Amino acid sequence: MRMIYAIFGILAIMFLVSGCSFKYFDPQWYEFLSLNKEAGKFIYDEKLYKEINFRHIDGYPKTFSNGYTLETYFKEIQINSRIKNEYFEIFYKNGDMKNLVFVINSYTYSGYGLWLEGDEGRGFRWENKKEFGGLTELSIIHKEQRSNDDK
Repeated sequence: MRMIYAIFGILAIMFLVSGCSFKYFDPQWYEFLSLNKEAGKFIYDEKLYKEINFRHIDGYPKTFSNGYTLETYFKEIQINSRIKNEYFEIFYKNGDMKNLVFVINSYTYSGYGLWLEGDEGRGFRWENKKEFGGLTELSIIHKEQRSNDDK
């Protein structure tokens, strides 16, 4: 009987430590953690990447200092009920060839639980859905320049 109490005690502690959510009991959470190892911001052309960040290019089409036009490609895939993949490319076209400037590959896990949010000034509220991962937790990986004709 003590063993059953110990098992339920461990499960209750895991439930409380995870923010009153069941993410540690969910196999999709562990799938998200393994997929998130492939996530990152992959920079292929450092000079043009810095130019994009410096000029804050946010309308299309824009031209780079070398005269090429900036183009984007975005794809969002719902992997399963809680995991979403977002893939974003910024490249420039040189004739028929596409040259990547950088690629963002991110994964987001939607967890359900009970979290107390807010502060004294705005008041407290209960949240029941929280997203983990996404663009804020990406590592920057520098790659060599390559051409990519297909998506």
